[in-house]
Amino acid sequence: MPTTAPTLDFVADIICPWCAIALRRLVAALATLATDGLYIRPAWRPFLLYPEMPKQGFAQPDHLQRRFGSLAQAARYHAGVTEAGSYVGLDIRYDRITVTPNTVDAHRLLLAQEPHRQFELADCLARAFLEEGRDIGDRLVLRELAGKAGLHPTSVNRVLNGDALLDTVRSSNEVARRAGIMKVPTFCLHGRILTVPDIEDLAGVLRAAHRALAGNDPV
Repeated sequence: MPTTAPTLDFVADIICPWCAIALRRLVAALATLATDGLYIRPAWRPFLLYPEMPKQGFAQPDHLQRRFGSLAQAARYHAGVTEAGSYVGLDIRYDRITVTPNTVDAHRLLLAQEPHRQFELADCLARAFLEEGRDIGDRLVLRELAGKAGLHPTSVNRVLNGDALLDTVRSSNEVARRAGIMKVPTFCLHGRILTVPDIEDLAGVLRAAHRALAGNDPV
């Protein structure tokens, strides 16, 4: 990849199913652009859907009741999410989720990885939560999943045994909110928030933004 390739910030939270779906769309879109000689450097940017969430997370039924007003409303919303996930190979199983996890440690672990490994690990963590109902706020679970993803235990423990990158996660969330980002996923190419009317045409959106950035097309 050329060193001059523009940076694409993928602003997301691990527990957001739409972020997991968009991540897979993004990986496919970047591969498509690369075949056309258009290169973009993706980077994970943490966003906290619930910044004040307690360390132990939220009990899922209580959280759904607060967010949707009723479990029936939540079920109707989840049906659409589940269908969208199936199109990118995600088997989302809300019936297995008992805890909405705190994702601060997961974000810290992601930021500690090389850029090319961030998305692989993010997909692994998202699948564990959405498909298996794993509590990815639990450090024992994170260590297990990190090992399955091929991360060295020493590097994982270096992050999880202390407060490394904690300020970076909080700062990323605050910067995003100050920029007007209140929901995720959000894509920012070279600092400019992109409008993505149709996630299925993400490659087209990125191609147009890339060319505009290069001065080949009007912004």
